[in-house]
Amino acid sequence: MESSSDSQRGEYEGEIITIVRQSLVDESANVRVAAAVAFDVLQETLGTKAIDETIPTLLEALRQPGESSGTALQALREVMSVRASTVFPVLIPTLIATPITAFNARALASLVTVAGNALSKRLTTILTALIRAVENEKDEELKSDINEAVRALLGSISDAEGLQTLMLLLAGW
Repeated sequence: MESSSDSQRGEYEGEIITIVRQSLVDESANVRVAAAVAFDVLQETLGTKAIDETIPTLLEALRQPGESSGTALQALREVMSVRASTVFPVLIPTLIATPITAFNARALASLVTVAGNALSKRLTTILTALIRAVENEKDEELKSDINEAVRALLGSISDAEGLQTLMLLLAGW
């Protein structure tokens, strides 16, 4: 990408994005890792266009039942591990949309573990949505999945900003 000119990138960016998007949901973990690195380069080069044309596809695959949702979740974890600060804000509205499903709760529990410092900025929004879901949920199994997401969220707070946000939020409640 660095060696190409703007006109070359413009001519082939659609094909490159398609290849990276398909590689992100590949069955092989090695391919997904390489695709996540390629996605990072694309995002640096193309900016938000790479996110806009990749993440919605992964979110759609995440909503589909079956093996494709698990592969999409792994792809999102790989992307988040290299570009959490730009990808995580795009994912949050989908994952905390009410009513929160068991799959969304498990996906959120998985993704917060690789969110790093991007988690601190969204902590209040996520935790508030999860607590409201627990309070209003009647299904004990779903309630358990949401509680597990809360535990994963709290266990993933690793910076001073996140701890301060959490303490202020809890004190406010």
